[in-house]
Amino acid sequence: MHCATCGSPLEESVKFCAHCGAPALREGTAAQPGAAERIWSERVGADGPRKGAAAASAALPATANFDFTAGALGLFFRSLAALFAMMFVIPAPWIACWYARWLASRIRLSNGTALTFTGTPSRLAVVAMLYAIFMLVSVTYLGDEVSSNIMALAGIPFGWAVLRWFVNHAQLGAGSFRFDGSVWGYAGWTLLTYLSIVTIVGWAWAMAAFYRWIVRHIRHAEGTLRFVGKGHQILGMLFVSMLLCLPIVTIPWAIKWFYRWIVQQVEWERRDSPSAAAPYPAAL
Repeated sequence: MHCATCGSPLEESVKFCAHCGAPALREGTAAQPGAAERIWSERVGADGPRKGAAAASAALPATANFDFTAGALGLFFRSLAALFAMMFVIPAPWIACWYARWLASRIRLSNGTALTFTGTPSRLAVVAMLYAIFMLVSVTYLGDEVSSNIMALAGIPFGWAVLRWFVNHAQLGAGSFRFDGSVWGYAGWTLLTYLSIVTIVGWAWAMAAFYRWIVRHIRHAEGTLRFVGKGHQILGMLFVSMLLCLPIVTIPWAIKWFYRWIVQQVEWERRDSPSAAAPYPAAL
């Protein structure tokens, strides 16, 4: 017997496909109206999610890794365009939404399920404009090392706010994500990573620990995330990326290669009993 959704082999006794999570309707079996919802209700109980949410939940795999599917040139030029457009301040909220929506659509699970982004400019207007002004001011201190370092530290709250805004308005399946890491925790890990880079002591391991902290604080109604990349892997990947940047024309591919590797180190694991999806927060 094989799953009618993905074609994976099935045992006679199972009700759900272990590969894709879909209800175990065999190939060649006529699906009764509401059969998938009825089977799902038996699994999660009468108080489970609605039919639409159940179908979306079943589509999410039990375990999977994320992947980044954008092209190298698309990532490079869109990132540059977003960076320069942000410096005009007024269009910053719209540019941020445009870039975040494009970025989210290129991040997907290994079964093909892509993220969706629902953020609007109004929710980021103040932060985006302040961040754009901050970027303009920072440019004027590029030649002064002390002032540049101070400005980098002053920008930490902006980095936290933008990360939280992006995560809180991203969805996977029927469930939304939520970032519950505090600004103080983000600042502490940023400072630790910054100091490790300045002192050239264990920066790659500090960066890996920072990524683990961020991913650990990203919640989802139907599953959990974890970052599995190691410090020595980051060290090797960045070293190779720098070598790939030497010919100059290969820079977009080197950036995309490193970025994709980081995304691929994030693992997804679905919970057996999905909880109710957390609503979007009223604030960022």
